[in-house]
Amino acid sequence: MLHSRLSADPLTDPHGYELLIGTVLALAAAAVLAAAAPFVVEPGSSRIRLAKIVATLLVVLTALPVVALFTA
Repeated sequence: MLHSRLSADPLTDPHGYELLIGTVLALAAAAVLAAAAPFVVEPGSSRIRLAKIVATLLVVLTALPVVALFTA
């Protein structure tokens, strides 16, 4: 799956089925990870701190491509 996501050669998968299947599997894996992540850290201040760090990273990593899109 990772090879097809990173491959730029259209001859390896001319129809893009590996890319489509890889995307569906990546979305399913992300959903499982998102559901399990809150239970990794015990409740309390460490979970709140982790949530703030993850939320900040999410906002920054989402804003950077948007800024790059409009400045290019």
